[in-house]
Amino acid sequence: MHLTVPPQSTSYTASNPSTQHEWTPPPPRLFNTFPTTTPYYSTPIKRKACALPIEGQLPSSPTPGSNQVHKSSSTEKRRRLASDVCSLLRDELDGHWVTDGGFLDRFLLSGKWAPDEKAADLILKRLAGERVDIIWDSQEGDWKCLVPGYSDVTFVKWFCEVANGVVRAGAGSENDPTPTTDTSKNNPTPTTDTSKNIRSTYPTWLDSRNTLLRAFSESRVRPDFILASPNHPIGWSSVLLVGEHASGKSSTRESLCIKLAQYAEQVFMAQPFRCAVLGIITSNIGLKCEFWRFDRGGAVGSTEIIYDRGKGLKLLVRSLLAVCRLPPGLMGFHTKSISWDPPHPQTSGDSNYPLSNLTNLTVHLPTGESIRILRQIFSSPGIVSRGTCVWKGLLLSTNSTVPAGSPQTQPLVPPGSPQTQPLVPAGNPQTQPLVAVKYAWRSTHRSSEAAMYLLASSRGVRSLSPILSHAEYENISQDVRLRLTTPQGHNRHYTQLVLGTFGKTIFDPTLTPLEVARALLAAVVIHAELFFTGRILHRDLSINNIISLQEPRVVRRSMKGSESGRRVFTKDTSLYGCLIDLDYAVDISPEHVRPSTALALERTGTYPFIAIQILTASEPHRYRHDLESLLYVLLWLCIYPCTPPPDDAVTSTDGNLPHPIPGVRRSTWHPTDPLKPWFSLDPDTVAAHKVMNIVVGKLAFEELLGRFKPGFAWDRFKSVARKWREQLWEVVSGTGVCSLQSEMEITVSVDEDEEEEDDEEEDDEEEKDDGEKDNKEKDNKEDGGAEHRGSVAAEEVKIGVGNWEGFMGIRKSLEKLVRELERLESKGGEYGSVLN
Repeated sequence: MHLTVPPQSTSYTASNPSTQHEWTPPPPRLFNTFPTTTPYYSTPIKRKACALPIEGQLPSSPTPGSNQVHKSSSTEKRRRLASDVCSLLRDELDGHWVTDGGFLDRFLLSGKWAPDEKAADLILKRLAGERVDIIWDSQEGDWKCLVPGYSDVTFVKWFCEVANGVVRAGAGSENDPTPTTDTSKNNPTPTTDTSKNIRSTYPTWLDSRNTLLRAFSESRVRPDFILASPNHPIGWSSVLLVGEHASGKSSTRESLCIKLAQYAEQVFMAQPFRCAVLGIITSNIGLKCEFWRFDRGGAVGSTEIIYDRGKGLKLLVRSLLAVCRLPPGLMGFHTKSISWDPPHPQTSGDSNYPLSNLTNLTVHLPTGESIRILRQIFSSPGIVSRGTCVWKGLLLSTNSTVPAGSPQTQPLVPPGSPQTQPLVPAGNPQTQPLVAVKYAWRSTHRSSEAAMYLLASSRGVRSLSPILSHAEYENISQDVRLRLTTPQGHNRHYTQLVLGTFGKTIFDPTLTPLEVARALLAAVVIHAELFFTGRILHRDLSINNIISLQEPRVVRRSMKGSESGRRVFTKDTSLYGCLIDLDYAVDISPEHVRPSTALALERTGTYPFIAIQILTASEPHRYRHDLESLLYVLLWLCIYPCTPPPDDAVTSTDGNLPHPIPGVRRSTWHPTDPLKPWFSLDPDTVAAHKVMNIVVGKLAFEELLGRFKPGFAWDRFKSVARKWREQLWEVVSGTGVCSLQSEMEITVSVDEDEEEEDDEEEDDEEEKDDGEKDNKEKDNKEDGGAEHRGSVAAEEVKIGVGNWEGFMGIRKSLEKLVRELERLESKGGEYGSVLN
């Protein structure tokens, strides 16, 4: 992909120091640094780095205040290769790069922490007493900078030494550094040693080319240099700024920016309350650099700074010192809803950042309650995404408040507004001690997740997790980018959501096959109640959004049916799981159905699990597409972490190549990462891959079932997968091959089966009626009533099978699986031997 880079302005005028304390953001001078090649409407379906999950991070993620390092498995390393991540970040950031002509004034030089030109002149004088490469040019009457070389080794070491020298020389007050040298031009000799305790007071610039930075997962990504927070172990959790130096003639500006984005992603993952990450790119053909700032809306960059002499050198000095003194907000941290104890008492207030090794981390709710954070249980990778983080917390007293005078007392959502009202009143017996706290960046173009929970509750949906509180905080355009004009679709709100149900994500490796099956069954049932009763379509079924519960939640039988008269719960039901994440859910009630053309453009979901016709934008999102996503979730859960294929199968990227051993068939699937194409290729290719190997390719599908991992490599799990495949696509008679059918009309509605009487029949009678209806529709199909149609109706899963029948078929297969697993588990030792 060729990206056109606009010319850089080499002149940069700083703001007037006399007005710095009453600063107003300058008018933005924006231009698109890398023009987009993708229309905005397809942004949700772009290949994104968040499609590369970090498996195993949740159960063993470190608790706040600990220095525990999660040991990543070989599978994790393999699935987050730098080449894969860079490719996904390139697509993710496509169209989200902008350059701001007022970047430095906006983000670095606008407050008391930033030295003015007079202070920069004093700092350079002190540096000249320490270094031979900072000199006073008497002919030009200004300062000049010399560099020993531009190789990685030479330049990075030199840059960090100069930057740390600036920090030492500016260790006094902000705009009037304490004299530590004789400031006369003729004798700039240091008179005191200012190098002591700099590491414990100010951040430090470090050469990180040979340092393996660690966090909750092991990463081989290494920036050329970093700015590290004081008093913290060196790792991604302590990085405040990332740096990349251009090396070699092949380095393009785009490739350098993508590398910088890769480092920023690591910082976002390691620091869950990070709203923005700063970066610097330095040139290998002159003393030139540019600053970048990544947030959940993309990246904003500065114009180029030429710092070989004069004003450009002073501007860099001011910027390097200012970035070490930024308050938490401008450094890119969220602090409005949290409080914490600093890791060391001597940490200054301005540099007390909410990094990962916090102690006594507390989340404050707008309702007055507080939650003591116990540990982080989920972190979403990527940059231009929701950046979801989920925490396990303990609900504290209902009358606790945010400490007076702290920034947390000024939420962006005014108290008493609809966004801040708790759904469960303080002290209500329904409130559970353990809660899940979710922070995510919601697109301003979408309804809030809390609003969808409220809507579902108002329509009688009772199986969703109870929501205790919700609020909105930072807005990217107004608060993160400081009123910088944000292109369409790039703006997001930082939201807080507290749920009263806590459990493990369904891909937690500690879950047994029975627990996985129970959680899947719960998700299917909850999803159906949301659709048939609440008239809400979820649209994002994935391994991240299904939770397993140790103790079941009992949902009382439905006394009121859906519009079609169907009742999801015909008796009291115990659910060992819950379905979460309504960020992409939509209201499909008749009065809220939008035009079909608008629906067709909204392609959403978690990339590897998106249905085929949604990937190709050939149909609007409907119920059967969510069921298709569930099939992909089942396959993923049964495969990863995967086992190597049989010895007689060899993988090739070219299916036309013969196997090196005559008579041996070549494998369709990657030996260690079978579903890799689903998160690494473009939408059309992923759709084609699923059609050929899941829908049409029976042999390929059976081969994939043969890759099920121990504990799931049991005929019953394979039987469920086969059943779901046949439930979703029409099987060509006598072949086992399925056919992909298109939708006959563009409408979205709930199932319009003939209404039943809303009475109080016994459970077995209701189940008998459902069975009779299923048999009747099957007979009609065999008589040829549906075979003459070549397209699927909007209310069908496949030709002749309605939404309700599709749901019941999948539900019954899971119920049978759960019963057999429960019977096996009750027999003790037979459980493992049979499943493995």
